[in-house]
Amino acid sequence: MKYVVFCDLEMTLINSWDDFEFINVAIPLLNRYNGVVNIFSYAIDNDADLQKIKSVLYHFENHFHRKFKADITVSEIADFLDMSLYEVKNRGKEKGFIDYITYFEDEPYEDTTYVLIDDLLNSDLIIN
Repeated sequence: MKYVVFCDLEMTLINSWDDFEFINVAIPLLNRYNGVVNIFSYAIDNDADLQKIKSVLYHFENHFHRKFKADITVSEIADFLDMSLYEVKNRGKEKGFIDYITYFEDEPYEDTTYVLIDDLLNSDLIIN
């Protein structure tokens, strides 16, 4: 079984979009899984936001001693679903994550377990 791990930004890895101070709440959860950590954050609305995060990923890697990847925006999800940014965000992070996995991931769904670590969830969201 392959695990693909996604992690939120705000209040999970950093304080906020305007305060990139690292917080360590996610470390015990991240340590359960090996491999690259994918960023899945509703704070990344567009390409400019995505480039901002990509430009500082090496700080994440140095702090958490893990490889990080960021390559999705909420706008891309909204465009694919033919919804507004507001509509996608209003549906909630769990639904957005499921949409992302269903429509954007290249891995075969049956052979992969997807995990979302997010401060707004009561536990890891796991799709397998």
